[in-house]
Amino acid sequence: MCLTDLNNHLSLIKDLTETNELLTRLKSSALTASSYDGMPHAPGAGDKVGALAVKLAELETKVDELQRAVDNSKGEVLQFIDSITDNRTNLIFYLRYICEYEWRNIANMIGGGNTENGIKCAAYRYLHSQRP
Repeated sequence: MCLTDLNNHLSLIKDLTETNELLTRLKSSALTASSYDGMPHAPGAGDKVGALAVKLAELETKVDELQRAVDNSKGEVLQFIDSITDNRTNLIFYLRYICEYEWRNIANMIGGGNTENGIKCAAYRYLHSQRP
């Protein structure tokens, strides 16, 4: 596993989170947009509720696809992390790529005078040492 693979995993998680938030906002909007006003509508007038329903279905499909991709990626990342024998390095990778903590938060959790840059460098050194 390389840095690109790990960053792609984080990117998938970010995309899933953003798409879920968009879906939630759109569902909320759909509830207010679907009120029946009792007024007649001219032929050919756009069906806003129908268009919104189509968009909701598209987003729900996208969320499902992203969730499957995240699940697959997470399995690979966990397998990689489990192969790291050094406890500190293992914890750094787990906190960053599974728990999604920022580098500075990881440094604070590990303590011992570790800095954001130091933790990041330790992770990158480990990845570099694993290259064939």
